[in-house]
Amino acid sequence: MIHYFYGEDTYGAREEIAKMSRREKTNIRWLDEEDLVKKQFSEWLDQARGLFGNELIVVRDPSLFGAQIKEQISKAIKEEIKADCVLWDRQAVSKRPALAGKVGKGSKCFDRLPMNRLVKWTREQAVQAGGEIEEAAAGRLISWLGSDRWRLKSEAERLALGYTKITEAVIDKEIVKPQQAQIFEVLDALVRGQRGQAIRGVEVLLEAGDNEFYLLSMLAYQFRVLLLVKRGLAVGKSQSAIAAAEKINPYAVKKSATAVGRYSDQFLADALTRIVAMDFAIKQGKIGARTGLMMLVMGLGRPVQ
Repeated sequence: MIHYFYGEDTYGAREEIAKMSRREKTNIRWLDEEDLVKKQFSEWLDQARGLFGNELIVVRDPSLFGAQIKEQISKAIKEEIKADCVLWDRQAVSKRPALAGKVGKGSKCFDRLPMNRLVKWTREQAVQAGGEIEEAAAGRLISWLGSDRWRLKSEAERLALGYTKITEAVIDKEIVKPQQAQIFEVLDALVRGQRGQAIRGVEVLLEAGDNEFYLLSMLAYQFRVLLLVKRGLAVGKSQSAIAAAEKINPYAVKKSATAVGRYSDQFLADALTRIVAMDFAIKQGKIGARTGLMMLVMGLGRPVQ
């Protein structure tokens, strides 16, 4: 059966491929475009069912291939080849890539984990390595390093080797903060009304490989948290009570509580609506992704008068 994996969580996709290999007791054969230039895709599939055991064929980044090789793959999909094969796009692709439509039920999108699940997962990695990372410390680690699970796992394991309990102070001491702007620094600039700094940060993030839809999702997350925290504080709830009731990372609540005074409920609600509307407009092709994102950031960075 042919499967198609895509999305930004390459860690999750790689784990799924490993599970398939273990379940079927097969070796993994990694193929790139140059391999399909040397030998037809159908030949690789035939070889995978040879006398010397089955192989799980994994074709990396097929959406970037030339037209002739794409046609080979499309033909194999139509013929419903029974050999185990995964077409894996590790690069940023459209929300509904063409291969997803062709493969159908065998398609799976691996999106970046939302913040609460990413915090939980990071803490689990530290436990498996013999340590413990506090929830707030895990939030800070993610805010500095981003959502790349390969890197988060590596750092959590490294810290667990030196500390039985990993605190925010440990993160500050041990983690070298990237020089490039991180998404949370952009958000901090927005809540301070520093539009120029926010725009510069967005430009750096885009150049570093983050795509516009990921940045839009993070903006939506942050402004939703700001709104929930503002409303919670307004009725006398403590930060810990808000975090528990709304299932928000306490570190995110703590950061947001210092910024909510800059915005009215109406502005935050309108911001969420504008983010969703811009996301829809970009996907409909009504405006370019980068242009739309920059226009949105300019508007969201306007301080309340």
